[in-house]
Amino acid sequence: MVVKQRSDERFTRTTISVSNRVQKLQRFYKRIILGYIRYIYST
Repeated sequence: MVVKQRSDERFTRTTISVSNRVQKLQRFYKRIILGYIRYIYST
């Protein structure tokens, strides 16, 4: 029982760190795509 709780805790922490990383990547890609679109429309 205790072991399962501990593994769940680790799983939750991993999921949180992964989702944080995904959010950063999404922000990064959004900035690139928006910049690319602006670049296309400005020329």
